[in-house]
Amino acid sequence: MRLLILAMGATLVSGSAWAATFTFDGGAEGRPESPYRFALDAGDRGRALEVAEVDGDLVLPVQVEETEAVAWGYFIVPALQPGEQLHLGTRPSTREWENVVTLNESGGDVDVLIRGELFTRYLTADSPKPHCYPVIGPTGVGVTRNYPMVQGVAGESEDHPHQMSLYFGHGEVNGRDFWAIGEGRGQTIHREFTDLVSGSVFGSLTAITDWVDQDDVIVCNDIRTLRFYATHTARVMDYEVTIRADNGPLHFGDTKEGMMSFRVAASMQADSGGTLVNSEGQTGDDTWGKRARWCDNYGPLEGSTVGIAILDSPANPRHPTTWHVRSYGLFGANSFGLMYYQGEGAPDGTMDLPEGDSVAFRYRFVIHQGTPNEAGVDDMWRYYARGFEHPDVGR
Repeated sequence: MRLLILAMGATLVSGSAWAATFTFDGGAEGRPESPYRFALDAGDRGRALEVAEVDGDLVLPVQVEETEAVAWGYFIVPALQPGEQLHLGTRPSTREWENVVTLNESGGDVDVLIRGELFTRYLTADSPKPHCYPVIGPTGVGVTRNYPMVQGVAGESEDHPHQMSLYFGHGEVNGRDFWAIGEGRGQTIHREFTDLVSGSVFGSLTAITDWVDQDDVIVCNDIRTLRFYATHTARVMDYEVTIRADNGPLHFGDTKEGMMSFRVAASMQADSGGTLVNSEGQTGDDTWGKRARWCDNYGPLEGSTVGIAILDSPANPRHPTTWHVRSYGLFGANSFGLMYYQGEGAPDGTMDLPEGDSVAFRYRFVIHQGTPNEAGVDDMWRYYARGFEHPDVGR
């Protein structure tokens, strides 16, 4: 099943009502609702925009995100029925769009609400690492383990306390451990929020996080942006981390202990009735250490089938990434760890970053009902991937 997107971002001839047009095709099986990102022409920077159906009545908000290199427009592509085509064009907008996604910060923690309902909290206070908890799926039930944030929950194991719901970290940076927690380990400590956005297409937070070792020395820092989308079916979130070597050169060790990770709810674990599958069709333990564009853990959750997929950006180092996924519920995208995954003769999985340089890791989470095939996860990866084709996106 392959997503067909035609005339992507094509600029029309002078005098047209549309600055750019897009055609989305439902194909033989239909396509899921999904966020979509495109680069704005210079003339559209600083203007309010909308997308409208070229030959119909549908009008959708466009939310603009400005960066130094590129201004991006975001909108939500509706679900398409088999054989349906949707022709959209961008144009200036004078409409006042409602903030569907709202972010509220208090004491270093941020509540993320979609249409007034809690999706997740980004927690930083009194924590060895920022993490998202709870993470509420499309059925209204949390999809990650409660421990260690809440202890004594029936049916949950209380192991690996560093696996804090949904989080980012790495087990060896300049010889320090920023994956596990406790004595002798480093911490990723929230410094400040630099931006909090509520919006009609997404809400987002941007924060600076310091990587502080066991001797209270700042080894490096990162700028992370989390973007939460106003979808109706699946819950969709982007998690982007740019690690900066501001305090000296960095050496990322070749360890399986990392990076972009979650600990799935107990009933969804592969050893408790859940299923692991990746974009290459590998399942179960065969997904561990393999390269794939995305990987998914789905299973039973209070009477429904629910899954969580991580989509790997094509702009990430070593895309498609390798995966640190376990049947007991750990699930992580980790482009390091090659000596663990491939054994003797594996290529060097380390990475060195000179002082003053940076490296970015970008992922999309899709929390969905049904199997990955039923939810159209592969199509959603293709929507996601098109947003990284602009030449100014760092590779």
